[in-house]
Amino acid sequence: MRNKLQNLIHFFIFCSLNYFLYILSLNMNDNTLFSDEKVLFFILVIFLNILLLSLLFLQKQRTSKRVLLNKLEEKKREFEIYKNNFENRLNQELEKSEAKDLIIYEQSKSANFRKREKKEVFDIGFLIDNLIQVERFHNINILYTNSFSLSLYSYKDELFQVLYNIIKNSQKIFNQNEIEEKYIFIEVDSKDENIIINLKSTIGKIEEKLENNFFNPATILQKKSKQTDNTLYITYLIIKNTLKADIKISNTQIEYKNKDYDGVLFSLTLPKT
Repeated sequence: MRNKLQNLIHFFIFCSLNYFLYILSLNMNDNTLFSDEKVLFFILVIFLNILLLSLLFLQKQRTSKRVLLNKLEEKKREFEIYKNNFENRLNQELEKSEAKDLIIYEQSKSANFRKREKKEVFDIGFLIDNLIQVERFHNINILYTNSFSLSLYSYKDELFQVLYNIIKNSQKIFNQNEIEEKYIFIEVDSKDENIIINLKSTIGKIEEKLENNFFNPATILQKKSKQTDNTLYITYLIIKNTLKADIKISNTQIEYKNKDYDGVLFSLTLPKT
């Protein structure tokens, strides 16, 4: 309705101008058809008509552009609403999925890992050496530098699996990002009643929002990040539910042979008993 009214006004202005110019031409005293005065007058008429039509065309273009922008803004708002609703539904489904995964994990523990799920005293250095020597991590330099021995009373096989999964995930990132200098540094320390295993990997920096959600299934499914893997969620379940431990992820600078590398620190804190 608004566009029709604007077109009607434009048409009225156009007709009024031409009618006014026509009246002026009739009132001219010179009867010569091609007198200089009349030629100039008709040139002026043509120019004014072209100018008016151009202005009307530009106005119509601006109006069309404004209408299009309004439609785009409306579609954008609709998309944001749809996106928020989708994310809310996805988070709800992920919460349900997380609970199901936990149940499946607990069931698998009792069914498949009952025999090996016995706490035992073992040397962490021996476990790490065994991990490095037995498993093949292609072209990755894994450096374990602790010169003293630390014993731990925990689930040996589960801790082995946790360290293995973290290193395998680093290997995946090394390959995907085509990183040439592949280093992983492992340090073990004792603090109060805990054993701390720090694993530093030169995989480059991760997004800040991933630092606290690295093992979150929502992050893995929604972002499909190259820096996460489905096995990490199972790793997180083992850390929390079996080892009764904690893990923190943060970006760090790694210095090795007078060279600095962007890397990630995996800090695993386990109770000694």
